[in-house]
Amino acid sequence: MELAKSTERPLAPRPEWSSMVHGWAQAVDWLLAASCAVLTVRVGLGESTGHRPYDSAGIALTVLSQLPVAARRHAPVAVFAVSCALAALSQVAGYGPDLNRLAPQLAFLTVAGTRPTPLTGGCAMALSGYLTASGLASWPNPHVDTVIQTVAWVGMLWVTGAGYRKLQLRNRQLAELAVELARLNADNARQALTVERVRIARELHDLVSHHLSVITVQAELGGYVIDADTGTARRALAAIADAGRDAVTDLHHLLDALRLDPDQDPGRGRTPAPGLGRLSELTGRVQAAGVPLHVTVTGHRRPLGTGLEVCAYRIVQESLTNIVKHARPTRAELTLEYLPHALRVTVENDGDLEPRPASGVRYGLIGMAERARIYGGTLTAERTADGGFRVRLDLPTPDTTGTAHR
Repeated sequence: MELAKSTERPLAPRPEWSSMVHGWAQAVDWLLAASCAVLTVRVGLGESTGHRPYDSAGIALTVLSQLPVAARRHAPVAVFAVSCALAALSQVAGYGPDLNRLAPQLAFLTVAGTRPTPLTGGCAMALSGYLTASGLASWPNPHVDTVIQTVAWVGMLWVTGAGYRKLQLRNRQLAELAVELARLNADNARQALTVERVRIARELHDLVSHHLSVITVQAELGGYVIDADTGTARRALAAIADAGRDAVTDLHHLLDALRLDPDQDPGRGRTPAPGLGRLSELTGRVQAAGVPLHVTVTGHRRPLGTGLEVCAYRIVQESLTNIVKHARPTRAELTLEYLPHALRVTVENDGDLEPRPASGVRYGLIGMAERARIYGGTLTAERTADGGFRVRLDLPTPDTTGTAHR
């Protein structure tokens, strides 16, 4: 059945995929830290300025200041503080002031992209102070341009990190919305499946209950008169055969509706949906079951659309089935009134219905009321003054006066 597809839940991210992405990110960070260390060591070994020669202690400080970059995603503030401190220590020790700048800047970029603005502002001030001091140490004469360029550079790093942070926040919100949408879709699918199951159950109840009631009554009649009146017995058997064939046909129609997609294969339905045009077959079976039934139609008879037609037909079918099953010897009346903006259907019998247990639930009446509610109609079921029972359906319809064809 196509309904089974609607219960499939959206695929959630697989744990192994998340673990693999995390592993790749960690590998990239280690590669970045190693690259910064190697690049800085090569720059330090190639320097020929008047600063302290780049010896093994300088190389150790470089490695110690650059390798923490590998942990920048986990503790960006701590990595920033350690790299700044070691870079400043390298400058105080007399090594070239331009060395070891990469790690603090990368760590600050991560802080700006992951931490709140006040904390980022404090780190920006610390980075600006370190870069300004190292820049001024590179030129004996202080230059205002050095300060301006440093502040502008730190500001650009901050803006870049903040943009990345906003992008990450938006991606996280989109991911949460996607999860919520998937949950809502799953809930809607379950709700649609429940509604469809209720509809199927109602269809099966109406269909099977009616036909089996007719078959049961006719079988009892045939068994009672089989020896005394063979003609009546044959007619009862014929009615049983007709009811059985109609039940099979209706079941085929219901199963086709469940199996087929009309857009893919519109021509495979065996029979059209039951409508008011088939009332003569229905009333004929009820009359054959021994219930005198009078049918009255008033107003301008017109097509109402498949949904309304099926609704009215099923409610008439259920009402007549209840009369066949539960009413004592009785006569019934079926009235269809085509009003300008509504269809009124009344099914009434003058025989008393058999009492039901106090705990009994009238599932038929519940199903009829639910059908009427779906199409904006109302259904009333009540005792009549003479002890009978009346079911009245009022269905709103479009005013199609003058429309005589589909």
